[in-house]
Amino acid sequence: MGRKKSPVGQRSHSAAARRRKKNERKYAFTCCVVLLLLLSVGAALSLTVFFPIETISVSGSTRYAEGDLMEASGLKTGDNILCFRASAAGDRLVERFPYIERARVTRVFPDTVSIQVTESEVNTAIETDEGYLLLSERGRILEGPNPYPPDGCPRIIGFHLSGTPAPGSYLPKTEQERFDLLREIEAGLRENELSPISVIDLRDLIEMRLLYDGRLAIKLGSRIDLPYKLRAAAEVIRLSVDSKTVGTLDVSVRPTMRLREINLYAADVWPFPESMRGDYERAIPKIRPTVPKPPEASLSAPAESLPPASPKQPEAELPGSKAETPGGEAEEVSPSEAPEEAPQEEEEETSDDEELPPLTVIEA
Repeated sequence: MGRKKSPVGQRSHSAAARRRKKNERKYAFTCCVVLLLLLSVGAALSLTVFFPIETISVSGSTRYAEGDLMEASGLKTGDNILCFRASAAGDRLVERFPYIERARVTRVFPDTVSIQVTESEVNTAIETDEGYLLLSERGRILEGPNPYPPDGCPRIIGFHLSGTPAPGSYLPKTEQERFDLLREIEAGLRENELSPISVIDLRDLIEMRLLYDGRLAIKLGSRIDLPYKLRAAAEVIRLSVDSKTVGTLDVSVRPTMRLREINLYAADVWPFPESMRGDYERAIPKIRPTVPKPPEASLSAPAESLPPASPKQPEAELPGSKAETPGGEAEEVSPSEAPEEAPQEEEEETSDDEELPPLTVIEA
């Protein structure tokens, strides 16, 4: 039979095993503490000593100085590259500078921060009581109020703003519908290459108007069929409007199109705002000049008033008055017998788009 362990031996073996497990736990704990200390020291060094910012590069800005952008971002050389929020730095730039639409801040390890700026472009100039506010495509107020809109930018009338919004703010929500409609009109103008447009009148959204080149009032009417109306207006201008046409073009009721040469500045044609009436009346001719026709009496004078005939002289030969016969002799040909050239028929320009109806032209 095998030898049995005594109770004393069993107790000593169990105690040794417990001590061994305890030492192993102490060792594991010590290793974890050391590892955490090393990580803490490494993190502290990386946030204080390692990865300092040595270079801040700015690109995409033509309006603002690089130093002003770096200062507004809150970044400066010597700071740690890990100790800032890139999105917050970009938001500060957009909030501080109205013409900055987007600012992207990225880390380029080990020591560079890149700031990429996207600037807004002036898309619209809306009229207010104090002047003109310049807007971006997203409806952000970039500048103003200014006494005049920038060259090539249409004047927008019809927005109702309480007070004068500060640059950097957006149009109020109460004007969002009018602003969306303006965006739709501008997109249609670009698509149909309808330019230059001097005024976009949105005072009445049921009787919207455009002013083409300061001399042709385009009546759009309501928002219904707006893409068709803009395409029709562009086609009529391309085919039937020249550099001297002054009047109105009505495309407000599909499919009717009416072009009329008339005094554009009459109150019943277009009630211009008083703020711009004087500018256009001084710059644009009122109507196409007409040449008076001479009276019919002056075309045919009576026989008594004609001077006496002079003695008959030998007629000089005119080129083409004689024709050679096959025998070589010259034969006189009277002007009445000369062959007449067939008149060339004028080709009428037609629209390539069959959906557009024929134009109704009403003369003044």
